[in-house]
Amino acid sequence: MDRITRAYPDGLGYWSIVERSAPARFVGWVLLIPEDTHGPEVEIGWRLVRDAWGRGVASEAARSVVAHAFGTVGLESVVAGIAEGNAASRRVAQKLGMKREGNVDGYVRFRLTRDGVTDV
Repeated sequence: MDRITRAYPDGLGYWSIVERSAPARFVGWVLLIPEDTHGPEVEIGWRLVRDAWGRGVASEAARSVVAHAFGTVGLESVVAGIAEGNAASRRVAQKLGMKREGNVDGYVRFRLTRDGVTDV
């Protein structure tokens, strides 16, 4: 819980994702935080309840956070570490335009640079 409640630099943190048709229903969260809570890289991530999987919720929420990261916060890049076996999250990263950089400790590392975004 410390990771969620800690103070982050301006513009960074966790955001709740709610069901559009039922705003009181929490379906997950999306984050933009210093990687490994220390940085200097900034990590984007998402986690959803199982019944929200496969509906484009993660992609939509992550697109909003990417726009915020580059347009509001002014970051030059964001990274993501996605478990090798998590094909759905790897697809979200690819839909965002993130490029695979390699593997680190069982995770696939992706990066998106400001130059790689066309709709911010």
